[in-house]
Amino acid sequence: MKKNPYEFHGKPFVTACVGINGGTNDDYIRTGFHEALRGIVERIKETKYEDVLVYPLIFCARHSVELGLKIILRRLFTIHAIKDKINVRNQLYDSILKKAHTHNIQSLNEQILKYITVDERVEKQYQSIIEYLEDYNIDPEGDAFRYTTNVSDTPHMESKNITHISLDVFTENYYSLYEMIDNLSYSLSEIIEEYKQGIFTKKLSRTQISEISLLIGDIKDWKTSKDEIKKKYNIGSKELTDAVNIIKSHREFSMNIGKEIKFHNISCAALEAYKEYQINAVKLMHNQKVKDPLGLEYEKIVQDGDELKKLEDKFLSIVSYDDLIFFIACIEISKTNLYSEQLDSTYEELFEAYHNCSESALYKLGGGRLHGHLKAGLKRCGQMTYCNKII
Repeated sequence: MKKNPYEFHGKPFVTACVGINGGTNDDYIRTGFHEALRGIVERIKETKYEDVLVYPLIFCARHSVELGLKIILRRLFTIHAIKDKINVRNQLYDSILKKAHTHNIQSLNEQILKYITVDERVEKQYQSIIEYLEDYNIDPEGDAFRYTTNVSDTPHMESKNITHISLDVFTENYYSLYEMIDNLSYSLSEIIEEYKQGIFTKKLSRTQISEISLLIGDIKDWKTSKDEIKKKYNIGSKELTDAVNIIKSHREFSMNIGKEIKFHNISCAALEAYKEYQINAVKLMHNQKVKDPLGLEYEKIVQDGDELKKLEDKFLSIVSYDDLIFFIACIEISKTNLYSEQLDSTYEELFEAYHNCSESALYKLGGGRLHGHLKAGLKRCGQMTYCNKII
């Protein structure tokens, strides 16, 4: 009796999880076509069936590239929507996305070129991709390697005067293109997160505003002239004024112009208590040989529990819950590589999470082992007074 393949039959290793059960998205599908291509390449090496396997090979490559371009296009739209301060699902963007419902790679390329200027970093990255897209111009509708003829019954290969395809050259070009699209997609994801922090002007990104803060130096005595900065970033006086106003009120960037904006008022006693706790907690560390569940021996860092408890009790008798959460929030900023703008929300989340119980939150200090992350987090958030006092 024939079974339905689109349901689970109790064999997990030969069952694919898809849809809401597998997180199906274009990134996954693109990777699937890429892996299929790699399998076909290996099959050609084993069987020498290149005259037969050329068709699924190039189709898989082309579809992977098509999906990659659509991912790039959607992420560019997301940046535009953030900068324009409108919802991504706005009617305007919906109409633009409908244009992306095409198999034509050249058309996708043209749309990307329209919107790539949203940020010069991605604009530069995309330039190297364009040349490699030329390999797919022979197949505008994505059917040249699926059917012998087109809808007009015209043979695909003969009409384009193609009699040979060098698969080594094609796959080498494809692998390069796949990597470049991968890198740009990843860059766009990071840049989207940057724009979500809300620190930008019409022409300047957060990264550029940070650079400008370093070029200014002490706000009372600019080390780089205003005219030089305007020329470097191709901006006018108003744009520069907007950037300077952002810098003045920005916890991280204001430090670069000689102004510190404290997030939290921590007493000298609390800072000294942390410093003493950290130094003494580290002294309690030593390596100990242990075995994993398989019986394999390895070394791990351990601390004397009783002595550590004494240090913790003394520390908590001086440091308030608010101060402790601030320390932990700064550690999280560094440890999980968050933006300085996320300090407020991170602090609030941690404050709520531990329900005013310092004993529960204390483990997040790592027994003094996360001191480097605390310093880095304080520095990233422009809290240099506190940072200097705990060194």
